[in-house]
Amino acid sequence: MSQLLQEQESRRATKLQPPLWLACSALAYPTYWSLTFLLRAAPALINVTFFGHQLVFFECTFRGVRAATFPAPLVDGFTPSLRQAERDPLLITVPLMVTVILLLLRMPRRWRPSYGFCLATAGWIGLSPWLSRWTFPAALNAPVVLALLFFFVVQALG
Repeated sequence: MSQLLQEQESRRATKLQPPLWLACSALAYPTYWSLTFLLRAAPALINVTFFGHQLVFFECTFRGVRAATFPAPLVDGFTPSLRQAERDPLLITVPLMVTVILLLLRMPRRWRPSYGFCLATAGWIGLSPWLSRWTFPAALNAPVVLALLFFFVVQALG
């Protein structure tokens, strides 16, 4: 009986599986694009859908998806400045990221390398806009520091 089990295990082990680097490189672009949508566009679209914000910027390119909103409806004839637009609302982005982490934790153990790759990519995508704000000390405030710490931890865990 044990010999039969060992034989079945050896057959499973000999099945052709792509190397991890090939799987990660094949999933790199879809993962990157999906996570840019989740972290850079979904929060703005949630604000538009549920909180009455106005969408002032939406971009869907090969580099990903981005969106920005204004908190209140615009006055007629007023052209908004994108510098004042709300691009990364933390109150939506952080819960979305925590939800993704919790869903990824439910993945089977054999998929953990893919899970780590997704987390590292999400941390990098989430960290990059906050790092640009950190380089300008005038924009450094408590939410920026918290976002930097949160996304750095997400990337390090990945």
